[in-house]
Amino acid sequence: MSTKSPPFTRQDAIRELDRHGIRGAHTYLIDVLPLIEMMWADGIVQTVERDLLEKFLRNHVDNLNALVGYSAIHYDDSASFVERFLSERPSAEMLGVLRKLIPTVGLRSTDVKRNTQQRRAIVRWCLDIGAACVTDYPYGDHDRFSEAEKACFEEIVASLGDD
Repeated sequence: MSTKSPPFTRQDAIRELDRHGIRGAHTYLIDVLPLIEMMWADGIVQTVERDLLEKFLRNHVDNLNALVGYSAIHYDDSASFVERFLSERPSAEMLGVLRKLIPTVGLRSTDVKRNTQQRRAIVRWCLDIGAACVTDYPYGDHDRFSEAEKACFEEIVASLGDD
């Protein structure tokens, strides 16, 4: 487990999210942004990637609601939140800024095991999305992921920190 402190306090991170129009319960949905970043990495959001994102989102919403013990976030609202980032390609800079807030906002629970599981889940879903579709056939042994997807994945892993 990394002992370095996050670059932002939680309040700083919440203010930054607010600056990007992410408020209230939507702050708990930022864990989905690395998946969206992977979807856009090759420049094309494909149907299979959307299907994977929907599965992650449903699971994430169910987990969040189970943690608080009531339906704090509804799937339809979370789907609307996500569509904001799918209907038009967001800037890589904005996604990078928001991604770097995830460890401070979403992965700073006192439940270290849960943080580790969530971090791994995000990374694994990103792998699934990267491997789900290729933009060019045929592809070579090391070309299942485009160079842009590989670079994006490396940035995501680095931003989420250590287990």
